[in-house]
Amino acid sequence: MNEKQMFEKLQKIISESLGIEKSIIKTDSHLVQEFGADSLDLFDIFYKTLMGLDIEIKNSIEEDSFLNKFLKNPTLKTLLDFAKDKNATDNHVETPSIQQSKTLGQPLFKVQETKPTTTPGVQAKMTLAQKMKQTQQLVRG
Repeated sequence: MNEKQMFEKLQKIISESLGIEKSIIKTDSHLVQEFGADSLDLFDIFYKTLMGLDIEIKNSIEEDSFLNKFLKNPTLKTLLDFAKDKNATDNHVETPSIQQSKTLGQPLFKVQETKPTTTPGVQAKMTLAQKMKQTQQLVRG
């Protein structure tokens, strides 16, 4: 997906989430100050961006980092920069070939068992609740 397609997709996501016309959303439009977005709107836009642009976040640290950047500067440009960066990073990931793995004497995949400390649904709800509280604090501050 090229930059123009990403821009148009993000305009559509923001437009639908906030109930505004696509044409008034510019790259540097501040979603809170100009369009009255609240913390729930920002979460909605954040997760729709991830799904709509097929962005895969590898861990919660990466997710929190981007979410904090977006909450501090909730603009289409912040989303677009992140999407472009993730697109470039994901396209340049080097994985070892089978031959390289044999040469290096290391397995291709490492399986590690983990035992959840809490029920997955409860853990996810706690994380979302914590992020929503953090979002509300950032939007107010």
